Amino acid sequence: MALIQWFERYKIGVESIDNKHKRLFEIADELYMEILRMRDEDILGEIFVFFIEHTYSTFTEEENYMIKTQYPDYHIHKMEHDIFFDKLMFIFGVFDKDKKVLSVTFMESVKDWLRAHILRDDMKYADYITRNRLL
Repeated sequence: MALIQWFERYKIGVESIDNKHKRLFEIADELYMEILRMRDEDILGEIFVFFIEHTYSTFTEEENYMIKTQYPDYHIHKMEHDIFFDKLMFIFGVFDKDKKVLSVTFMESVKDWLRAHILRDDMKYADYITRNRLL
């Protein structure tokens, strides 16, 4: 059973972004499971780097789509992305010195952020593109 699980209700209606979101959940879940298994630090590091890279790619695609569709709350949405990404980069910097920073508590905060962000901020964008027939 997945600890960080994707649900259909997270779909925003843009297939490429929905696919990236789904993959983000899968990578986060894999990282979470490896933390619980107390896996080798090198494996954790590789998965964490992959999660960071995929997060960056996902945010970039979302933001480009928002610019293309002239989303009025783009700057607010981007700021939310930047804050989360900065947190990931901070944790990555600490991970180099203290491997225990990748913890259940950290992964719970990742899970909570992903769910809240999609259900609140991304759905607000989904409403905008649907209402303005931009799909």
